Amino acid sequence: MADLPVTAVRSVPDAAEGTERWAVVLTGPDGDVPVLLESRLSAEPRRLTCSALRPGRFRTWHPLAVGSVPVGSV
Repeated sequence: MADLPVTAVRSVPDAAEGTERWAVVLTGPDGDVPVLLESRLSAEPRRLTCSALRPGRFRTWHPLAVGSVPVGSV
């Protein structure tokens, strides 16, 4: 999926606190590929770069559904 171009992105409301959900449409060789993603903050702060003075939190991405999100809803 990493090589497929993104053709649409939409924020999905009603995600749990601390998370964000996104409906994304990728263009594949056989047509559109709808994907539902959830983004969460990391559980523990970490140094994000070798020169960081303080630890920080980062987002992690988790696919919830691939190919089952209606394309028209994105």
